[in-house]
Amino acid sequence: MRGRVVEEPEIRRYVLSRYPFVIYYRWEPHLERVILYAVMHCSREPGYWHDRIA
Repeated sequence: MRGRVVEEPEIRRYVLSRYPFVIYYRWEPHLERVILYAVMHCSREPGYWHDRIA
């Protein structure tokens, strides 16, 4: 739950401080699981992962 919500439904973004990567994920507490949508390099085209949302 460290990242801030950037997309709905509750998709969070966490920026790694030591490396140029961003993690997009969602925590589902009722199922006790994390869904990873993308581990993206910061020089990659933004938003390329949006089609992964079901």
